[in-house]
Amino acid sequence: MTFAIALLALALQQDQTPRQSAAFNREFYELSASTGGDFYFWAPGEFASSRLQVPVHHEDVFFAYGDLDSKRVFEIPIESGAKSMTLFAGAQRKDLAVLVRPDGTVARDGIQSFQHMAIATISAPAAGMWRLELHGGGAYAVTAHVDPGADGIQLIAFDFVEQGGRPGHEGMFPIKREAKRGEKLTCRVVVSGATKDAKLVFVARDGSLLDSTKLSEEYVPCVVPSVPYRAGVAGTDASGRAFQRLMPPLHSAE
Repeated sequence: MTFAIALLALALQQDQTPRQSAAFNREFYELSASTGGDFYFWAPGEFASSRLQVPVHHEDVFFAYGDLDSKRVFEIPIESGAKSMTLFAGAQRKDLAVLVRPDGTVARDGIQSFQHMAIATISAPAAGMWRLELHGGGAYAVTAHVDPGADGIQLIAFDFVEQGGRPGHEGMFPIKREAKRGEKLTCRVVVSGATKDAKLVFVARDGSLLDSTKLSEEYVPCVVPSVPYRAGVAGTDASGRAFQRLMPPLHSAE
């Protein structure tokens, strides 16, 4: 099934007519955007009758926040052997939200649909690139997480570091100041689990890639982005399937 056909099929089966824009607190929204949280765009009176099943998050895979103009497609890489995937998609005006598996079929099980949001919990998700198509307008928030299992890939740490310590105990330590835009530094990235072709990545507030550097060892040279960014790691797992892990905080360099 092609993506276009899958989109049409879901639209015919569900009430996805254009909605009114939700009233929302911009300050709380910006807090979610800066910390990697889910921002709930509730319609009046919807929460009381929602019977919401709050998803349990694990490893952070994807964050995107911004303003939606008509539609946008988000690509979410899920590696082999993941136990579950959780996804949150909300928009000030949600006209249509469709989650598509790597084989092009529409995901229906495990999805809670609200007037301005779609929340999914997918058990044993197929490995590959999942796609979310979101139609609407106004502010939006999309987050995705995966439970990789006990031996799965985890992003343990990320830091900008520099040489320090006292004589006889020298080493690389996290910098004690704010990183500056465009500054050339050393990054420390610690990842557990079997990976191939891993890269340090910086992504923008809207989830788009800003820069990447091959991870040949724990310490790699890097350049601080000039726009707000999240740091993470991406690549392939032992089976050659794409993965991504991100640190939730959104940083703004000086």
